[in-house]
Amino acid sequence: SVNGDHYYVKISNNNGVSWTVLWDASVQTGGWNAYQNRVILDLSAYAGQQVKIAWHADDPNATSDGMWYNWFIDDVRVGNTDVSLRIPISDLTGRTSTSGKTETKPTSSRLAFSRSNDARSDTHNRILAPAEDQQEARIRNRARTGYKVWRLINGQEQNEQTWTALTPNAISALSYLDTGVTSLPAGTYKWAVKAVYTNNVYSLAAFSNAISTGSPTGTLTGNVRNQQNQPIPGAVIVAGSYTTTTSLTGVYTLHLPGGIYSVTCTAAGYQSITMQNINITVNQTTTCNFLNLLVPNTDIVQVTQTALLGNYPNPFNPETTIRYDVKGVQPVKLEIYNLRGQLVRTLVNMTKADGHHSIVWDGTDNGGKAVSSGIYYYRMQAGDYRANRRMLMLK
Repeated sequence: SVNGDHYYVKISNNNGVSWTVLWDASVQTGGWNAYQNRVILDLSAYAGQQVKIAWHADDPNATSDGMWYNWFIDDVRVGNTDVSLRIPISDLTGRTSTSGKTETKPTSSRLAFSRSNDARSDTHNRILAPAEDQQEARIRNRARTGYKVWRLINGQEQNEQTWTALTPNAISALSYLDTGVTSLPAGTYKWAVKAVYTNNVYSLAAFSNAISTGSPTGTLTGNVRNQQNQPIPGAVIVAGSYTTTTSLTGVYTLHLPGGIYSVTCTAAGYQSITMQNINITVNQTTTCNFLNLLVPNTDIVQVTQTALLGNYPNPFNPETTIRYDVKGVQPVKLEIYNLRGQLVRTLVNMTKADGHHSIVWDGTDNGGKAVSSGIYYYRMQAGDYRANRRMLMLK
């Protein structure tokens, strides 16, 4: 559209709270499609997730001159190499925004076509090829063959690769006893059930209520992002003997017994980061974000000397990442001091391996209390090496 209108296909994996643009007709090659070419979008990134799909015609102009082109949507299908499921237009719901008011209306399948019936594409009125005919028959004759059950950590509903399969083969019973519950680590769990149909087609998952096992726990959650503020999926979070991974949106959730933890984030292609003294309180949620993950400098083959490299960002709020190199295996101490020379926080006090290291300071003291704005010094000791740097917290 030369008038600035947009004709989007969008997807949501959080029940419509937010939407991601998959396709925009206005950035395609100009001219009418007229049903000559089927639009095919790749949804593989959302496999196993519950999603909503929307077609959104939007006039963003301040003049509110309305849409300049007609938009016809038909023959909607979702499928893979094994099966294709057709979605009737009559099953869709339409929303029209007028005068600031949103009205919900059922769509009609009796819409005018953009050209005469004689010129319609073969996607509307055609004789199916033999392979397609068999495919359509398989869809019509689809039957439920049973159910499959998974166990998962609460908060990992959208991260199916972390689920534990309890029924490798489909079962027909309408109940299932998870005998492994008694040996689970303390935490909060859910169970997912999917119906299995012919041709190995699965329904969307239905989830149980959350159930806590073992001793009472608290919740650790946060975001993992790179320097471009993009989420990092599949990052591994380790706290003591407990491990989880981030979802497609870079979010993780971990249920831990109460206590003080060192939490490490590791992601392929990025430098690992460890946060010290994370306090987990039973029945409460603690946020621990890993932001600005750095890509390793591949030009540096090995560490040539022990060095305190500095912190980023500086000034900072609410947290900053301190980077340092260690030559050889040796004990390292990294501490934060205020302008009076008083010890505020001990970030590192342990033996470190040869290599590049980093650690995040979240602006709290050794008691977990947030410090005030101002200038702070961080001091590193490693063998005979001593170094001080200055940083500024702004609130």
